[in-house]
Amino acid sequence: MEQALASQPEVELTPKSRQRMLIALVGCHTINDFYGIIIAIMLPAIRASFGLSYSAVAVLPFLAQGTSAVLQPTLGYLADRRAVRRLFMALGFVAITIAMLGLGQSRSYLAVLVAAVCLGIGASTYHPQSATLLRFYFDRKNRGFAQGIHGIGNAAGFALSPLVMAFLLTRTDWHQAATYVAFPALIAAIVAVVVLREPNTRGRRGLLAG
Repeated sequence: MEQALASQPEVELTPKSRQRMLIALVGCHTINDFYGIIIAIMLPAIRASFGLSYSAVAVLPFLAQGTSAVLQPTLGYLADRRAVRRLFMALGFVAITIAMLGLGQSRSYLAVLVAAVCLGIGASTYHPQSATLLRFYFDRKNRGFAQGIHGIGNAAGFALSPLVMAFLLTRTDWHQAATYVAFPALIAAIVAVVVLREPNTRGRRGLLAG
């Protein structure tokens, strides 16, 4: 991917457009990584609700993270080849919304497993696309700074997730809590479509081209 992008000229954006893009990416990064540990936080409540063993609940974050790990390079490659990075990112947030709504409605262990896989699918689309956008829209002099600002979203998401879930779980059950936190992902999908811009370049054919 880097090879393919390297041949493209740097894209000129106005300072305000560049700032708007970076703020949108930080916000989307925060929301994406908010869901990265959300199932782990809910494990005690899920375990008690279904009377599961520790091994059974340990499968849930494994499925979510494992699915994300496997799909990130695959979906990143497809998004580059078809130049649909922004679309993939938005669809990923929609998948996260569906996963959390499904988790909120789940009444069996199998349904929770399906929601965990769906969550992993949604989470797999953000990081490959955001890396390309940062590479494409920020020149070499400012790219490290932009990456650093973007990285704030990672820490913010991981910090906010336990605080928000602790607040919700002390006031309602985990089904309602999962439903409530479905909507930030939908907002992120809208932001991705409205604010972000698709780079005018395609990746090379072959998974190892870059």
